[in-house]
Amino acid sequence: MRRVILLLASMSLAVLLACGVAFAAAVGSQQIGPTVDTNGIVWTSLRVGDIVYLGGAFSSVNGKPRSGLAAITANTGRLTGWAPKANHAVLALAASPSGESIYAGGEFTSVNGIARGHVVAIGASTGRVRKEWNARADLPVYSLATLGRRVYLGGEFNEVNGRNRQGLAAVRSTNGKVYLNWAPTTNGIVRTLGPSPNKRRLYAGGNYSVISGKRRPNLAALHPATGAVKDWSPNPKVDNDYEVFDLAVTRKTVYVAGGGRNPGGTAEAFTAAKGASVWRYSSNGDFQAVARLKGKLYFGGHFTTLYMKTKEKRRNKLMAVAARTGRLVARWKPSANRGVWSMTANPGRHRVYAGGAFTEISDRPMRGFAQFSVR
Repeated sequence: MRRVILLLASMSLAVLLACGVAFAAAVGSQQIGPTVDTNGIVWTSLRVGDIVYLGGAFSSVNGKPRSGLAAITANTGRLTGWAPKANHAVLALAASPSGESIYAGGEFTSVNGIARGHVVAIGASTGRVRKEWNARADLPVYSLATLGRRVYLGGEFNEVNGRNRQGLAAVRSTNGKVYLNWAPTTNGIVRTLGPSPNKRRLYAGGNYSVISGKRRPNLAALHPATGAVKDWSPNPKVDNDYEVFDLAVTRKTVYVAGGGRNPGGTAEAFTAAKGASVWRYSSNGDFQAVARLKGKLYFGGHFTTLYMKTKEKRRNKLMAVAARTGRLVARWKPSANRGVWSMTANPGRHRVYAGGAFTEISDRPMRGFAQFSVR
């Protein structure tokens, strides 16, 4: 009887697989769901409703031509027909408040054969370049954010639309023209932008020491309308001489994924009120990305060892912690064989998406992009 049951189960599984039904495989307490394979790095991802947009340095997804930009359905993980063509890497994505436009930033200078200097607006459903929108940065755009009618740019540029803008700029969502009265400046690179939920602050992280003449090593809060530097300044547990790669911002807390020294990485939480450090992790490799989902933070990067107070913990480029306390989630420990560069949350479907340079997740072939069920 046992042989019959096993035989029937095997036959049922084979039939379902032949019909194209995808299964999630358990790894620890998380599930790795069905998704797509890319032939290059996924640098950034963005969820808008039930669509997940990918940006990176790839030329195909699931064997189909995709030049640095692609989209999948969140419910099935299947590739959609959305296929704008960037001539170089896409490093940042953001959506208009209405969800009708996708803004992309990066190293590219043209999309769909239309000249665009490192930043572009694309139809969210059509994949067509919005020809009336043209912001033209002179050097790469690493980060994007939107608030109302404004699109904020962060990067290593010195000019936007012919105006002097050092690492930061705000442009109009209608045509890409620069807001003249919003002109903070940095002496380095802005890698990430994070608006506060109440829209009263725009946090800017990166690799700089001074912003608009004020000392703010690598992380500052700006006024979204005027660009003025807020009094808020991080007070880290050890030091804040580390590059900030990504942010997750809530009403009470600012969470940081950052670099470190010789080599190393730092994950830290600061209060939104005064910038006091709440908790901190150090590791042997950079934390490159962070996403918050239902009271937990999911980090990706290049780390393999976490340095705790009394011991070390192994986590291979992915980890999860309790957002409030920083306590490590013991049972969530998938493993990536190469670096993770982006983390994106999907609260409605209890999922976290990871993008990067990996080709395996927990010893399963998975190239560039992975989907975890964390219900």
